[in-house]
Amino acid sequence: MLEIKSISGLTDEVWKGVLKYLGAVEHIRILSCNEIRYLWESEAHVNKVLENLKILHVSKCQSLVSLGEEGVEDTFGNNFLSSLSILDVHDCLSMERCCCPNNIENLYITGCKSVTRVSFPTTTKADVKKLQTLVLYDGNYLMENINSRSLSMLERVSISGWTNLISINQLNINFIHLTNLTIYDCPSIESFPDLQLSNLTHLSISKCPSMEYTFPCGRWPLKLVGLRIGGLNKPILEWGAQNFPTSLVDLMLFGEGNVSNFSKLRNLLPSSLTTLQIIEFDKLESLSEGLEHLMSLEHLAIRHCPKVMHLPKSLLPSLMSLTITKCKNLKKRCDGRGSHYWRDVSHIPRIDIRDK
Repeated sequence: MLEIKSISGLTDEVWKGVLKYLGAVEHIRILSCNEIRYLWESEAHVNKVLENLKILHVSKCQSLVSLGEEGVEDTFGNNFLSSLSILDVHDCLSMERCCCPNNIENLYITGCKSVTRVSFPTTTKADVKKLQTLVLYDGNYLMENINSRSLSMLERVSISGWTNLISINQLNINFIHLTNLTIYDCPSIESFPDLQLSNLTHLSISKCPSMEYTFPCGRWPLKLVGLRIGGLNKPILEWGAQNFPTSLVDLMLFGEGNVSNFSKLRNLLPSSLTTLQIIEFDKLESLSEGLEHLMSLEHLAIRHCPKVMHLPKSLLPSLMSLTITKCKNLKKRCDGRGSHYWRDVSHIPRIDIRDK
């Protein structure tokens, strides 16, 4: 492994001279080197000097335009860096385009606000490894060179801060093998289409204020284990009862400003839950009602709910962990000997009460 950080004078020409000594390196991290514009000059050159590279991480290199010199990446996708499996580019604010070699398995592009082109492998060879993880944060991406094989084996997709994304169908990806899907802070996305998500186990949809609802007719994925949801156009309070699968054990609800008592959401909570997280319920005052049927609950977290004062006493004896964060009223009633709830919570193996 080689890590290079905050080196002034490391220009393209100097870096080219360094590359020829890195034939055995498998993992390269380049951090805050602000004079590098390209990492290599040609396909043939990088294949020769980085023949064993498996992981490439580039972060906060403010002059970086692309991985290869302009014009070179148009021929991407043949036998380019065949050993590279993980590519992670973070906070490179001048970066305009990113192209992926054939065998890439995990791609992360985060905080690169100028990136407009993301090109995927063009090969159709059956023996080429397929992209499994795709993470795109903070940008408006034009995804190119997508064919039936390019994104056919995706298992994990995470999209955040994509302001012009109206539908996840714009991604043109195959959802059949997807197990994890996160959509966060996409203000223009309007709906969740009726997709084949037969293998989805973890879903997170939040801060998408234009989205009316999540799954058409409440047809939640049958293998769903974890759900994080909130901050949509339709308030959680208006959802009514949901046909959640019995596999759902981990639920996070947040960003609901109109709920004062959790009894109003009782029908939304499946009895299968072992973990429940309640976050940013600004008007919530009581949890004493609405959770009584959650007899399998082991972990309860309440965060950023400043008015909450009452806990569900019937569930406290079975809890394995209780987390209270930035809930000033509840903190006073749970924290330390002599507090209102101390006798009810002191037996819990893990208690985490904090102000931030």
